Amino acid sequence: MLYMFDSHFFTITMGLGAGTNNYAEIMSIKLLLIFAFEKGIKRLSTLGDSMNVINWINQTQACRNVRLANILSSIQTVILSFDNFSCRHVYRDNNQKADQASKDGLILDFGTWKIDEVKDGQRFAYYHRPFID
Repeated sequence: MLYMFDSHFFTITMGLGAGTNNYAEIMSIKLLLIFAFEKGIKRLSTLGDSMNVINWINQTQACRNVRLANILSSIQTVILSFDNFSCRHVYRDNNQKADQASKDGLILDFGTWKIDEVKDGQRFAYYHRPFID
């Protein structure tokens, strides 16, 4: 979820195709960063329930998978677009909305995002296909 304000937030579900949990986690963060950048956000604080991915992003642990390391490199480039960025770990049982969004993404075509936006009590749902390098 991406919160602009308490009364304005997005739930983003992504079709990522097949892959490992680490792939899904790292791609979700990458795509969230791109979406936040598209929305003009300059300060971003993220939470994730994959300790490996959080450590990779915070550069406290090396990623030894070449495919994931390439994605991580592009994430580090996108992070430079923000004036302030932080990434913290949250335990999975405190991250149920993200867990549900990941399950919902299993039915989406690869590369498709379903966006649910809540703004001032109104709910909007639409599909989005972002620009991704």
